[in-house]
Amino acid sequence: MAIVVKKQKLSIFEKLYVFEVAAGMWVTLRHFLRNVFNTNALPTLNYPEEKRALAPNYRGLHRLLKKETGELKCTACKICAGACPARCITVEMTLDDAGKPKKTPLRYDIDIGRCIFCGFCVEACPFDAIDMNTGVYELADADIENYLYTKEKLAR
Repeated sequence: MAIVVKKQKLSIFEKLYVFEVAAGMWVTLRHFLRNVFNTNALPTLNYPEEKRALAPNYRGLHRLLKKETGELKCTACKICAGACPARCITVEMTLDDAGKPKKTPLRYDIDIGRCIFCGFCVEACPFDAIDMNTGVYELADADIENYLYTKEKLAR
């Protein structure tokens, strides 16, 4: 059993979309006039002096957390690097004199220029060694080399 849908015939005004265009222009004009004559209601901030309040679940710049003793919680297990879809985390493990791996990172780098701030590295870390709730969101820089955050910068 087939369902037959008949197409409606449009008038000349409906074919030209005159009323739809006029309605859209009216909405634009209404918003423009409201913003011009009521500037107090605009959601603006004096940016360098006033900062926007961040949501409690905001994911900002990464940081490596430390134990009570002052050493990093990170064991260089590389699970965070494996979970990162942007492949922006580089982890190298420290080796002792005999060539056996220690449970401390020799190198822990995050390329913020490639990072998509998804938070998968935080969720994947079994030791809660990395966090993204720093509240830092001013990451813009003119030099691309400043986007590489090393272990020292992340452990502040």
